Amino acid sequence: MRIIKKAQIKQILTPQRKQYLLSELNRQVERYEREIEQLRFQMQKQLKAVQDSRRIKTKERFEKEIHKRLEKIRAADFQKSQLEQIPLETEMPDGTVDTLCLVEEGDDWENIMQEDEIIIKNGKVHEIRKGRSEDDNELV
Repeated sequence: MRIIKKAQIKQILTPQRKQYLLSELNRQVERYEREIEQLRFQMQKQLKAVQDSRRIKTKERFEKEIHKRLEKIRAADFQKSQLEQIPLETEMPDGTVDTLCLVEEGDDWENIMQEDEIIIKNGKVHEIRKGRSEDDNELV
């Protein structure tokens, strides 16, 4: 019988991966900055078009959206600073995938349910670790 179980994906931080992650974070920041500019432009346009009684609510709504983008920029900047401090060759979690596992009578259930890991380096599968227990993960 086959069952579906989870496998942890980890990326080894290489100079190329680090550069890619930093450029992705920079792209996010640029996108949020463009959105802020667009929101400010739309806010000015709307403030001219609405009546005095609705101006405060309109301005608050736009400022709330602008604040959300500013928070995302701060989060991305924090991630960039953290990424700069991580040593190369560090294994970084990158999500999970479902895998098929063959189960037969007499198999050790504990071994089957231990989480496998797929290690990626420079876009290629570098290593597959079978049946790692949570105790093993603490030693990594």
